Amino acid sequence: MAKAAEASTPGLSRRSALHWLGMAALLPQAAHAKSAPLILAGHPEFAPFSYRSAGGLAGILPDMACLLGERAGLRFQTSDLGPWARVLALAKQGQIDLLAGAYISEERKAFLDFLSPALAPNEVVVVVRRGEAFAFKEWRDLLGRTLGRVHGDSYMPEFETFLNDNAARLPTDAAPNPELNLRKLLRGRVDLLVYSRWVTLHLARQLGLQDQIELLPVPVFTGQLHLALPRNSPAAKTQRSAIQRELEALVSDTATVRKIVRRHVPEA
Repeated sequence: MAKAAEASTPGLSRRSALHWLGMAALLPQAAHAKSAPLILAGHPEFAPFSYRSAGGLAGILPDMACLLGERAGLRFQTSDLGPWARVLALAKQGQIDLLAGAYISEERKAFLDFLSPALAPNEVVVVVRRGEAFAFKEWRDLLGRTLGRVHGDSYMPEFETFLNDNAARLPTDAAPNPELNLRKLLRGRVDLLVYSRWVTLHLARQLGLQDQIELLPVPVFTGQLHLALPRNSPAAKTQRSAIQRELEALVSDTATVRKIVRRHVPEA
């Protein structure tokens, strides 16, 4: 008895049909992978630049990064991944796709691809207990005191070199986060902080401590906060040109940048 003829589609063999059916089954998964958001991270305790909020990040820098991502047709998921030191470790492992707001350093350049221009300037000043201000004109005026700093934070390379060269005369004492660093200053465990003007004012107001500190008028330096792509993130590598293009356009759009800044710093 002759075998019953197999139903077929003209021009499509059974093997080809099975192949395309299998590919079709993978399409939703592939589409999901293609549309998966990129992980955007930053400093979780650096308000108003970047801070944790509802399990994610808020602030000037995440807002700017999300806007340029939107303009580039990308979706970012802002994530609070823990302390800044841990965020940097995850970036080194390639578990983050974009870092919003970091100083350039030789150590970080080994695992981060920094984009220019910078997202924002950051004026860094000397912070002391009220009534203990001193004349500050140059870095050597800091010698003979103890400096409080935060684990994972980095200063501009030249200031880091100055600290290393003068470690005996300007010892440092690190705290796990900015709040504890500020409280150490007020308890007399360190003599001064060298920290962001905006971040210090924001934190002190939030804690009700603004009347207990003074910020010296002359900046120690003005740093530049950059976007950075972790070198071990495959997703970030493929989107570099689009992110770079929209970064340049956004930074030159001063009206939009001013609007974002004033959202978080009304007096700016």
